[in-house]
Amino acid sequence: MKSAILKKNSLIKINELEVPKINKKQSLVKIKYVGICSSDVPRAFENGAYNYPLVMGHEISAEVIVPSSKKSKFKKGDRVTIFPLIPCFKCPSCKIKLYAQCNKYSYYGSREDGGYTEFLAVNDWNMLKIPKSVSFQDAALTEPAAVVYHAVKKSGLLSSKKSKKILIIGSGFLGLMLSEIIKIKKPKNIINIIDRNNFKLKKAKKYSDITYNLKIKKDWSDFIEEKKSSYDYVFEMTGIPDLFTNSIILTKEFGTLIWVGNITDDIKIPKSIVSSILRKEMKIIGSWNSQYKNNDDDDWIDVLNLMKRGFKPSNFVTHKVSLNKLPLSLKNMYMHKKRIKIYNSIKTLVTIS
Repeated sequence: MKSAILKKNSLIKINELEVPKINKKQSLVKIKYVGICSSDVPRAFENGAYNYPLVMGHEISAEVIVPSSKKSKFKKGDRVTIFPLIPCFKCPSCKIKLYAQCNKYSYYGSREDGGYTEFLAVNDWNMLKIPKSVSFQDAALTEPAAVVYHAVKKSGLLSSKKSKKILIIGSGFLGLMLSEIIKIKKPKNIINIIDRNNFKLKKAKKYSDITYNLKIKKDWSDFIEEKKSSYDYVFEMTGIPDLFTNSIILTKEFGTLIWVGNITDDIKIPKSIVSSILRKEMKIIGSWNSQYKNNDDDDWIDVLNLMKRGFKPSNFVTHKVSLNKLPLSLKNMYMHKKRIKIYNSIKTLVTIS
């Protein structure tokens, strides 16, 4: 089978691998689509891999080719999406079904081989059937959509009855999905979105009330001067250290701040801003990954149901590439991240079969 293999840092090669063998708890699936996650960029080019060689890719839709057994709830031809985190099932978090907080987990596409390949052996536990009305393309994006939906639920926004003023910092793929989900679930809220990239903000206009293009520090200082303590809910989606500090300043008294973006470096928060957290009695909530198979609290089921109602994450896909073109796409994204070469994109889907 053809696979994109991260041989070492900055070296991705398209090579042939043996089709994996399955054990009694696994099914063999044929990969259909895989979303390129922004985390794949540092994994590939900034020594972010746990081991080499590695087949990356964790945003996956697939078709079951060989079920694990005759008694399996999956049969040949079933359309599935894959929860990439593989829990230990033994730690305190796993015992209460908080699998995202597992102390000793593995992960398709980072700690073991993932979806940038034609076939994959997947634990039945990690597979979820795709509803008939949901496409393979949208289903491949269930994982990032569930991460966003989890953040919305954690914020408490869904239980709020009054119209709220919301700020989303970052209009990348996650920020855009966040805005659309809020518009679907709570349409009366007012949404503002900030980004430094006009290409992304143009897409954001459809899903927000006001957008702000803030490129340099003066843009930010002027914005903060005007909008200090203005927002009931602030979602930080970028992971940029300075914006964590700014997000505190922009949250109003008794407001809620949700940190979603993976922080990219250390941060030093001034004493005055820490004091403002106390004075404003605001909430700061960390949101990590998503809930899966936790009784009635399952972000994956919720997102797939939202897709059945018309939510289409694939609307934000700007590029579709073949597996052969994956190394070049990742390199272009890295060059853009490092400000070496402009490569405007929001989301890329890799077509496998």
